[in-house]
Amino acid sequence: LKDDVFIHCNHAALDCLKADYPEVIGQKPYLISPPCQPDGTPSEVKAMQFIHEANEKGHVKFEWVHRRKDVSDFWVEVTLIRILLDGEPHLYTTWHDVTEQKLAEETLRMSEEKFRTSIEWMSEGFVLVDEVSFVIEWNHAIENITGVPRSEAMGTPIVELQASLLFPEQRKPEKVQALRNLVNRVLQTGKLPAKTSAVETQM
Repeated sequence: LKDDVFIHCNHAALDCLKADYPEVIGQKPYLISPPCQPDGTPSEVKAMQFIHEANEKGHVKFEWVHRRKDVSDFWVEVTLIRILLDGEPHLYTTWHDVTEQKLAEETLRMSEEKFRTSIEWMSEGFVLVDEVSFVIEWNHAIENITGVPRSEAMGTPIVELQASLLFPEQRKPEKVQALRNLVNRVLQTGKLPAKTSAVETQM
């Protein structure tokens, strides 16, 4: 880049854009991009912000959506590095195509949303804990069963919740420890022991 326009590119860049050399040279980056980037910022505004930052700091790395002449979009990780060429300031630009990674992330996000929606409205109580036993999902049915709102359950150790739901006469240190041991065994093995008392699993 010189004076904010492309003055040279290699065949890899042309392949990404599915364009010919004359169609790219002399173009400003935001003119081969959709009108706005995914965050809603106009491409022209955002491009000039990154160009200014690269000129000020010497380099910058960011993700960007470009648009081919067939109007299909693709993601790239862009690196801009300020250099001197024949005594003139330029921005050396590299692209790393991350379109497949972005598509995979979006697929995962949609899958997670579908999963959360399905468990939220299932009739059975559903609880999900992370690898250290903190609650990360607590659906509507389990709210009704236990009387514990989701806002209170999220981020709480499951043993604490289980212990608080035991009958008063069962809320003894040895019972709480038994619950803790059970949770630890399940987290370590991924399986519920075959012989588990009703008190140990009660909520």
